[in-house]
Amino acid sequence: MSKFELHEKTAIVTGGAGGIGLHIAKTYAEAGANVVVASRNLENLNKVVADIEAEGGTAFAVAVDITAPEQVDNMIAQTVDKFGRVDVIVTCAGRWGASHKAEETPIDEWNRVVDLNLTGAFLSCIAAGKQMIEQGAGKIINVSSTAGSKGNPGQLHYSAAKAGVLSLTNNLAFMWAKHNINVLHSARPDRHRRAQGLQHHPFREKRRRIRRPSPRATSHAGECRRPRPLSCLTGLGPDHRRADPDPCLVQERPLLATVS
Repeated sequence: MSKFELHEKTAIVTGGAGGIGLHIAKTYAEAGANVVVASRNLENLNKVVADIEAEGGTAFAVAVDITAPEQVDNMIAQTVDKFGRVDVIVTCAGRWGASHKAEETPIDEWNRVVDLNLTGAFLSCIAAGKQMIEQGAGKIINVSSTAGSKGNPGQLHYSAAKAGVLSLTNNLAFMWAKHNINVLHSARPDRHRRAQGLQHHPFREKRRRIRRPSPRATSHAGECRRPRPLSCLTGLGPDHRRADPDPCLVQERPLLATVS
């Protein structure tokens, strides 16, 4: 059982039909939130809703292509019609692209990966943000990746898109603070993928040969950064009280437990 209460709060999780998004959606439901799971496959979403409801939670499925502005707007409209407001949105939808040498990255592959990982996050933030501005409060969590700050071999498009998500988050955090909207990001979902045993891309062996800073090494801002458990992606874990001192990524603070 969650240590936090989110009763009468409404949370949208894009990419909620599987992987990290599925676990976040279930964690919100355990905390008492009304959960809207969004993804392209309605059949898979309905299974998630059934699982949450079987555990006594409240959930609602919305089929959406997050790269289509009208569908994202409809996702917000359906949520407001069903639950009256949007307190939280987690932009978890996204995926790796096919691996290529940088100089051989096809433009269509670049566009597809950037659209899904960056444009989709942008559209979700803007649509939810408009509703939150009207409400006078809200929380937005963008799921990023260490690829956005450190890169990944063979994944130039994905790394660039995730770097864009970091910048998108920081800019919106600054611009929407006056509306009482917290815009945050979680940059270490890859730890959960490893815990699940999910397969890495074909450049895995090359990645192993590239030396990277340890989890306790200093970040690009010179501050110590430690990996975080899945609970911090939802903002429901005890780590939400520990501030991240990184001045370049000032919004990497899971504060969802303080939804008001």
